[in-house]
Amino acid sequence: FTLNNNPRGTGKGVAKVQNGKCTVLSLSLGDEGSNRGTGPTIIGTDLNDIEIRDNALYILQWNTHHSILKVDLATGNRTMVSSADKGTGHDLQGNSMAFMPDGKIWTYAAYANGFSGFVIADPSTGNRTVSEPQGRGPVSRTQAADYGLWTHPDGKHLIAQYGKQLVIYDPTNGNSNVLSY
Repeated sequence: FTLNNNPRGTGKGVAKVQNGKCTVLSLSLGDEGSNRGTGPTIIGTDLNDIEIRDNALYILQWNTHHSILKVDLATGNRTMVSSADKGTGHDLQGNSMAFMPDGKIWTYAAYANGFSGFVIADPSTGNRTVSEPQGRGPVSRTQAADYGLWTHPDGKHLIAQYGKQLVIYDPTNGNSNVLSY
């Protein structure tokens, strides 16, 4: 679970509860003696989504801009995966992320310069590309939504909560279909 500096001064980070015991995995206080883990400071006003992959925890955070941090589960050390300062391409946006089988991280690109769609971050470079909805189906370039994002079990499609609907999105052609509403 996230530690979001509440009460004030307790720091931002992530912790786990296992067998009734709470353990801080990574913590940023600004005071070097109190930190758990090294690397970029966890600065997110909101720690929006947390995913565990390959013995690491990934955090989608927002402060002045969105970024994705990787936290080593054994040490708590942090590495910047993608942000305005790491990688090139469209800014990250959104509150949800999904990992595709190729290792790329998908998130929403809502409200950025009138564009709504998806941004794909490459964890090896931090570079970001856009997947533009083509208007066939409920996902469109002008209607933003960011309620949830998951990889479909087939590994080729995304499932997105879009408004009050669950939709399936096909990255190969930008089309989407309603699964449930």
